[in-house]
Order: sequence, then structure tokens, then C-alpha cells
Amino acid sequence: MDGRINSYAVLNYEKDGVSQSNIIGAVSENCTCLTLGCNDDVSYEKGEDSVSVEVKGYGISGKNVEIYVDGELVKEVLVSKTGKYSTDITLDYPENFKNYTVKIVSVEKSGKETELSKQITTIENGPKLSDVSLYIEAHDYKDGHKTFDLLKNDGTLKYITFQAGKPYQFSIQYENADKISRVFVISSRGGYSRKLEAKSGMQIKNAYVTNGFFGNDASYVPGTLSIEYVAKPDGGTQVDEEENVTLTDEEKLQSRKIGEKRRQNR
Repeated sequence: MDGRINSYAVLNYEKDGVSQSNIIGAVSENCTCLTLGCNDDVSYEKGEDSVSVEVKGYGISGKNVEIYVDGELVKEVLVSKTGKYSTDITLDYPENFKNYTVKIVSVEKSGKETELSKQITTIENGPKLSDVSLYIEAHDYKDGHKTFDLLKNDGTLKYITFQAGKPYQFSIQYENADKISRVFVISSRGGYSRKLEAKSGMQIKNAYVTNGFFGNDASYVPGTLSIEYVAKPDGGTQVDEEENVTLTDEEKLQSRKIGEKRRQNR
């Protein structure tokens, strides 16, 4: 169930009245045809006896994906003709920092079984991503700019045109944002990651906003994007004269990740 995906970055421009197009970057990566996507942390409100989690990814078209929670089969979902699947599952009796193991299983025509798993942690009144938008300035768009709603994309968004030298302006909003110290947008390409920090209190009220480039490189073309936050330390955190940090047990658990990783604030 493995293969390769070849992706290209193309620069379109006009010179002497003639439209030009050049490939400025190419990446060939191994890919797994079975993927599992869901949040690492799930927020719930005190008193709730269950919480819903979206599980989605890619699989073999026309095949079922079995979904297990802590070893128990909870749902089967059919992979669409385009190779995608998406469904909601329920985590029962959530507790603060309780861990659940979500596993998916798919069987190939040959009978070979492939499985993937990841851990989900429930957090009482934890930060919950509520909005992610990207404002882009480029000649291809009407009026020279366009805003994309990345969190509520219905699958119709095929590509985004970037203009060299124009900063990336992400706007990110969370529920329970008072528990957040810092927010980053992470771009991953070819096995390497670059980050762009989103600052609060800028153009949009109650939002974390970026206005720059990944790794301070204006020529860099983003790859797979993820959002990460750093939890605020409480009064139990201790920092010595050499800036070494001693965390409480709860803070160690709070240092969970969204996307690929999350760093505890130092």
C-alpha cells in the first residue's frame, strides 16, 4: 500500500508582455495509501459523558476501513472512489488527560492487512481550534487578493496561488485561548519542517495572526500545513538561573501536539 507522490512548485510570471512558466521546485516523496487523521487532543466540557471526534484519511477505493477504540470495533466506513474516507466516532466517559488508542484496519485484495494507530487525549475545557483562514495577495485574484477558509474547506479547494515576496497572513482562532502561550503554523516538505509564529493582539481581535515567511525565507513554497500551540505553564513551573525548566506532572501532559509536535514553553 505504498507509493510515491511527485509535487511541483511552478512560478508563473510575465516578461516583455509574454507569459512565462518555470518549475522552481520538485519533491518526490514516499506515501502510504492508508492514512489516519484526527486531532491529538480533544476538548470536552465538565459533565459530558462522551465526546465526538472526526476520523479521516486515505485508503483503497471501494474498501472498508475498520475503526477501533481501545481494541473495540466501533465503526466501519467505505472509502470513496477518490480514495478518501471520513466519519465521526465517540469517545465515552472522557476525563482530564485520559488517553484513548484509535486504530484503523484495511484489508487489500491479496488479503494483506494494514493497520495504523494513534493516541488521542481528552482535556477538560482545553483549547479548541475554531477558525483558520489565509489571506493571500497575488495578481491571479480579483482585486489582487483573496481569503481562504482552511478549516471549513469542503474539498473544492484545489490549489492556492502564491506571489513571490508576499508574506503569508494566517488568522487562527481558538476556544479557551486563555490556556495558550504561543501558536505556530508548521509547513512540512520532503521530510523537513519550517515554522511561522502567529502573534496575538494584531489586526484581528482574539486571533493569532502571522505576517511573514516560513523560516524567514521569502522564496519557500509551503507543503503540508499544521497548527501547533504551546500550553501556558501554571504557577508550578520552575525556572532556574540557567533557564532550565522543571515542569509539573500536569504540564508534562499538557505538552501535547496538534499536527506533528508541540513544544512546552521555556
